[in-house]
Amino acid sequence: MKALRYLLILLLFSSCANSQVTTYTVHKGKTYCEPSIGGGAGEKLGFFFTLKKSWSQLYENTDNSTHKISGISDLFGRNSIRLGVRRADTFKDGLIACPYIHNGGKFTYTAFKDSTGKNLVLKYETRYFCQISKIGNAWSITIYEGQTKIAYYIAQINISSIGRRRSGMYVEVGSGPSLWDIQTEIEFIK
Repeated sequence: MKALRYLLILLLFSSCANSQVTTYTVHKGKTYCEPSIGGGAGEKLGFFFTLKKSWSQLYENTDNSTHKISGISDLFGRNSIRLGVRRADTFKDGLIACPYIHNGGKFTYTAFKDSTGKNLVLKYETRYFCQISKIGNAWSITIYEGQTKIAYYIAQINISSIGRRRSGMYVEVGSGPSLWDIQTEIEFIK
């Protein structure tokens, strides 16, 4: 019931005039998106996102790096929680969703699992919602498709409120810049 109430509130906010869908592009030869994603962050970050079909170009290369959509980071990026994606082994109609965690400079990115225990694949051209929230000394990241919660992860991590910021789209291939133009539609809830 609490989750349903929260989703109804989100739907109300998403229809407000101060929220807008923006297409963020990581251009070929770059790693960060234009326009840039930045600004301060509190203890919650919510955003709708759509992986555009351009993400499928990642399957043209054998590199299986984890690419970041958005999330919350400290001032220097040593502690962060972000939604990430990477190529699936055989499925090419989407990308595996990963909570991408930096904790004291060390990173983990274990795939979210779907209801059957398989890696959760986010399909192209599908609108999802991601909620990142502080819970005591931990942070959670939750993904919804429509009103259905499809993934949840919690990390014991301290992201200082001093310099806490929203971080943006990042694509690299083989520790180098993107080989293609990659686009994502994102609507941050204000």
